[in-house]
Amino acid sequence: FGFCVIVLTTTDVLLLFLAAKRLFQKQDTPLRDQGPCPFYPWAKIVRKLSMLDVSIMGVYVITFCMGIYKKQGIVVSTREGLLVLILAEVAHSLLYWLVSGAVEAQQEEAERAQYEYKMAAVEDGSPVDGSPMKRALDIACCNFQRFLGARAAALPWAPATATGG
Repeated sequence: FGFCVIVLTTTDVLLLFLAAKRLFQKQDTPLRDQGPCPFYPWAKIVRKLSMLDVSIMGVYVITFCMGIYKKQGIVVSTREGLLVLILAEVAHSLLYWLVSGAVEAQQEEAERAQYEYKMAAVEDGSPVDGSPMKRALDIACCNFQRFLGARAAALPWAPATATGG
């Protein structure tokens, strides 16, 4: 109970805090150079494993069901602690909603900036290293060089060092 409810929920809040902090630290870095947030995927996983909302519902249902033992003198009731747990889960959900929206928006902008940067480089005639077009051209050069021999140097995408062999 303590691990899934307290430790995982606290860990999720810590990961969300680190993800939000990273957003503000990366503001001076160009968007195209920003990688994905390493904390956000873990926060998504830990949020699914944290069981604060489930435990609140379980406490309420068990308390409600234990009402049948009131005639035998066994009285089970909820106290102020349940309200504190409900407020903690509301704050946790609100924090997750705010941070996830900001991180996902930043990641989409970074991906768009990287795409635009690569497309501008391709339009200028210089394929970006690691791009699918650059890899395709590299593969084509090697295969065509072997197949065409001396004629491979005349191809527009052939590397400058291509010779007849």
